Amino acid sequence: MKSEQYKTPGHRPRIQLSKSICLKATILKFERLISDLQAKYPKVKLMRFDWRTYFEDLCQDHNNSRLKQVGKTIDGKEVSWAQIDLIVVHLKNSLKFEKTHRVVDLGCGNGLICEALSPMVHSIDGYDFSPSLIKKANSAKRQSNIQYNVVDLCKIPSECFKSKDIYLLYEVIQHLTVDELHNLFLSISSSASTGARIFMGGIPEKKRLLNFYNTREKYNYFLECEKSQQPHIGKWWSQNELLDMSVQFGWNCKFISQPKLLYTAHYRFDCIMTKMY
Repeated sequence: MKSEQYKTPGHRPRIQLSKSICLKATILKFERLISDLQAKYPKVKLMRFDWRTYFEDLCQDHNNSRLKQVGKTIDGKEVSWAQIDLIVVHLKNSLKFEKTHRVVDLGCGNGLICEALSPMVHSIDGYDFSPSLIKKANSAKRQSNIQYNVVDLCKIPSECFKSKDIYLLYEVIQHLTVDELHNLFLSISSSASTGARIFMGGIPEKKRLLNFYNTREKYNYFLECEKSQQPHIGKWWSQNELLDMSVQFGWNCKFISQPKLLYTAHYRFDCIMTKMY
């Protein structure tokens, strides 16, 4: 995900949002902005933000910081490694890994999660669209049961999903459109066996947007990013969007809260889906 910092002109004091600015008004304003752009330019397709280039640049700009390479920051500063440990423990407790499990990490970045999980499972295949991040992942690889691949998640052949038990997407779907996630679901669903699970972690929740952009300054920054088609974090999802998609493809959907001590818990959620048929 993008580094969670704000570009602010000057040194104006932060002004807390008025209580009268409710969440519904915030979301409606944002959605109205997109609708106005589409109405004004009906023949022009809104530009797709180039996340691949963003992460390539991020990796190269922070050559010696594995945390900054994948946006594990607050206001531009690295989170502690204890936060990564917390994520790993949360995954372990939620998914109950076994030595027979074959795992796919979609959007694996520089391999932070793959490395930590590899001793718990049979194998992990990591996919990411950034050659620079995959190079970093291979350089840090210490386990023989990990394989890294450079590929766009929207272009992974469905064969790669066969005979797998768990599909991880941690802080990934914010970088996908609804259509892109739909197509990825279709590809996984066509290959996954009954009982296979998808874990989508660190999903920005639309109804908690103001928990993150919690000052007028931050909220205005968010609006400017969206207006310029340079999203700060990416797409903010509702649970209903994911529930509808899971039902469409035959997956049972369970939403879970992130650990309270996790630095993203106040505005993100996790989701486990189990293939029913």
